[in-house]
Amino acid sequence: MRRTPSNTACIQGAGPCTRQSNVEATMEPAAWLPLNPPLPHLLNLDSSWILFFFRSMSDLRLKNQVDPNRFTSKKFTRRQTFLNTTHDFAIRIDGLTAGRIMKKILPGQKAVWFWTLTGPHFPGPKSHDGQQDSFEAARDEFKKVFWAWHDWALKQQGMVTWYGADE
Repeated sequence: MRRTPSNTACIQGAGPCTRQSNVEATMEPAAWLPLNPPLPHLLNLDSSWILFFFRSMSDLRLKNQVDPNRFTSKKFTRRQTFLNTTHDFAIRIDGLTAGRIMKKILPGQKAVWFWTLTGPHFPGPKSHDGQQDSFEAARDEFKKVFWAWHDWALKQQGMVTWYGADE
């Protein structure tokens, strides 16, 4: 038996490296597969998407009940999601984060504006995100989906689910 790098474990003759409870065996180095490869490499994501994901996940742990009437006649505001970004905004309404709009560079250097509705719980197979060619188009689509949720929420005649923290 030969030790492989600390983050790999290979079983001889098993094809691609697989993890098997603390077993390390001899195998050609070319066949080693890291057990903990970096997430951006696996998913082809840049660091802003990773930060977006983890920040969103920390917000999503909090599940609240809100009265949808509180949003009637309210306007959206936006703020930079992180201090060092100029194309990533949290979209807020009445003190709650409703979602996010951010610029993303696609393969071929095409820039699009990705939007996602993260606060309101909108049951069913409705679209909660999308992408547009401009910030204005993404903002308009975001508003359209939010107000569709608002119409649905008002028909529930009571409190509805909202994900995220009150600020």
